[in-house]
Amino acid sequence: HHPTAYHNRIQKLVYLTAAPGLLADPGDADSVIAKLTPEEARSVITRRSVSEGMIPKLTGCIDSVEQGVGSAHILDGRTAHSLLIEMLTESGIGTMISKENGA
Repeated sequence: HHPTAYHNRIQKLVYLTAAPGLLADPGDADSVIAKLTPEEARSVITRRSVSEGMIPKLTGCIDSVEQGVGSAHILDGRTAHSLLIEMLTESGIGTMISKENGA
């Protein structure tokens, strides 16, 4: 949990990982899911269609967004400028979890 984030009304939470984001197919690095709601992310965990290492990151994103953080992002920290690309472009580069519809 991120109590400091909740208290200070943090707008974005970012996890930098060694993966391109949440993958629809864990064996295909090009199958990044761009946007999810907390409910959709929880469903991915429940269906176990996610790698074990991604579960704590997704859970942290879900909890943060449900507690008032505007959006949570899972980005590949190995990709040059991934944080800037995610934050400053419409399409982004990783996975974003927010209360807005993921479609």
